[in-house]
Amino acid sequence: LVLQARRGPREARAGDPLAQSYFTTLALLCGEWLGQELPFSLPRAAHPSIARAMDYAVADPGAATQAEALGIAGLSARTFRRIFLRETGVTWQAWLNQARMFAAMGLLAQGGRVTDVALTVGFASLSAFAKSFADLTGETPTGYRRRVCGGPPTLHGGFPLV
Repeated sequence: LVLQARRGPREARAGDPLAQSYFTTLALLCGEWLGQELPFSLPRAAHPSIARAMDYAVADPGAATQAEALGIAGLSARTFRRIFLRETGVTWQAWLNQARMFAAMGLLAQGGRVTDVALTVGFASLSAFAKSFADLTGETPTGYRRRVCGGPPTLHGGFPLV
């Protein structure tokens, strides 16, 4: 497959059985990957101060604030932002939003009402929650709940930190 990929489409002739086999195999693999739900995870920091702030936020993402995280980390805002971005590759706010969405997914998988879940994970606006949820998952919170609760359970309450 690697050698065929290096050849590229210009070198492949029409009716080339090797090229045909390559693209058929690639299409089958892509279809298989798309059919599987990929596990979600939050980036985990090795820096102990940032890790403490993350633990605080994961415990109750709906109530977590950056001001409280700074206090728990014992760092200035500038230092916290710099280390957090270096350790995780994302900003605190992006990470917290993702943690909130993961918590929401768990609550929806347990049959929670969308409005209640939105409030629990820290959204005052249902439309903001629905947009954020759809941006991460590609589906509405109601559609997600219906899909997950309607079939065999695929979530087990939480998501691992990596």
